[in-house]
Amino acid sequence: MTTMIDTLLASVERQLRTSDYRGLAPGESAILRITIPIADCDPLSWLRAQQGDYGMYWRDRRGAWEAAGLGHADLVLDKNDRNFSASASYIEKMLQGDCGNARYFGGMRFNPQTRESRLWLPFGISYFALPEFEVLRQESGCEFAWQAIVNRDTDMAELEAQGFAAAGRLKPPPSDVDEIIPDIRSRRDLPGEDGWGRNIATVLELIEAEKAEKIVLARRSTLQFAGAAPALQALDRLRAINPDTFHFYFRPQAGLAFFGATPERLYRRSGDKLESEAVAGTRQRGATKEEDVALGRELLGSDKDVREHDYVWRRISAQLGRLGVRVDANRETRLLRLARVQHLYSFVNGSLSGAVSNAELLAALHPTPAVGGSPTDIALAAIDELEPFDRGWYAGPVGWIGKQSAEFAVAIRSGLAIDSALHLYTGAGILRGSQAESEWNEIENKMAAFMNALAV
Repeated sequence: MTTMIDTLLASVERQLRTSDYRGLAPGESAILRITIPIADCDPLSWLRAQQGDYGMYWRDRRGAWEAAGLGHADLVLDKNDRNFSASASYIEKMLQGDCGNARYFGGMRFNPQTRESRLWLPFGISYFALPEFEVLRQESGCEFAWQAIVNRDTDMAELEAQGFAAAGRLKPPPSDVDEIIPDIRSRRDLPGEDGWGRNIATVLELIEAEKAEKIVLARRSTLQFAGAAPALQALDRLRAINPDTFHFYFRPQAGLAFFGATPERLYRRSGDKLESEAVAGTRQRGATKEEDVALGRELLGSDKDVREHDYVWRRISAQLGRLGVRVDANRETRLLRLARVQHLYSFVNGSLSGAVSNAELLAALHPTPAVGGSPTDIALAAIDELEPFDRGWYAGPVGWIGKQSAEFAVAIRSGLAIDSALHLYTGAGILRGSQAESEWNEIENKMAAFMNALAV
């Protein structure tokens, strides 16, 4: 690590001495990203070795690339912009220049219109950061990056001194990582089984009265540990347990982090190409190959689950169509098999026509019926009334925005670690025919990977 930092700093020094941003307009800024190739390095292990407030980690679902970041080169924290338009516009403008693989990583609240609880205040309505230091591992190799925001009046000598000082505080990843997870002292479910049953009954009344087709209800399970909540340890284990998911970690300050392993992509854009997908309907995995196949066939043939999946697919396609996206009509429903559960799954692919911002895509696609319900306004009102906690970023969009590209996942199968407590969030779609006990058990199955990662 010392050699790597020395090499980076020498590269920083050379580039800063030759950089000239006097061509920028007054008040205009640009991203400076300086990188060096490095030997193979696990970004998550590197992040676990560092100290400081802000830290992030992202791994795409295919495992094609992953990145960990530390510190703020730039921060876009919104406490008032409830439609993300100003923030998205700023980020997209900053990424117009020659900035390589620079990306802003972050996420936003499930429902920006509701008031934040104390637990979620540091995350704001949305929080996107360009890390000061980043380790990026992709199929072509690893690179270490230092990033800064510059303008025509930037004092390059002062910037160099600041970068050198910050880099000097970085630590190498340990050769062996302490995997000890503190004992769990207690668990509390909110709502409990009685409250859950009452909520299900209320939702079924709305459905019976034809005021709603589906409403997704969530539960928060709080684990109290004997020591600090093991967020990064759990995430490391989740990578091994569920490799075919998006893995994310956002730490706005020391002792507070939101993280998870979600199977669900909200959208990915690259140029004018757009990919989304519908994920809904759940069965557990079988103990044997034969049982697993039988459970998958049962899921594919389940009227309730097929209806739930169809709600999601139809709304995503309709919303994209309203933005002028030419959606590929070819649809095939298949099984998405994860470590402990399997879901119904189908692609929604298309082409963007004209300029469509990330703020417009997020507003159109989030929340999907898979995490909110149908119709959306009725579902959100019911969630706000019935759930005895603030979802915060749970089931909201998390991801990154790059130059002419972006990817967002839906932050399900996730947890909020704060000091010695870990709040786990999981939901279930309630439709006509749903039963409180079976939906409770479905949530337990969805939590199983998390509990396994925590050695429970």
